Amino acid sequence: MSRPMVVAAGIVERGGRVLVARRRGGIHDGKWEFPGGKVERGESCAAALAREFAEEFGVAARVGRRVGAVEICSPRGRMLIVFHEVRFQGKPGPREHSSVLWALPRQLAAMDMLGPDALIAAILAWKRRSGRRRGPRSGRAGRP
Repeated sequence: MSRPMVVAAGIVERGGRVLVARRRGGIHDGKWEFPGGKVERGESCAAALAREFAEEFGVAARVGRRVGAVEICSPRGRMLIVFHEVRFQGKPGPREHSSVLWALPRQLAAMDMLGPDALIAAILAWKRRSGRRRGPRSGRAGRP
């Protein structure tokens, strides 16, 4: 079996809110996601996130610990999405997205999010409701 494409996504929390970005263009136009992107050959997830945050928002990101991963299977192939805590100073300016939003974790369930991101969002909301502060655990999701 071939190796999955690896994508890094950042979980940025400030004041109890989480940063999400709305995609612009392509098949996922208008969907909300945790910011990030494809990990290039020879690049670490942390390096990919730092690069993506600079390109997409014009900020210098500090990438923290891995908080979870989701592997999905789709008609386009397998994808491993690795989520890391991310911090940065300043206000993110959307360069490649139509907008950004600081949302409460409980608000994410009502947003039109990409599938894997919706799973992580649900875990974040559950952890806040239950009083747990650590990030999501690794999991797998796939086609039925």
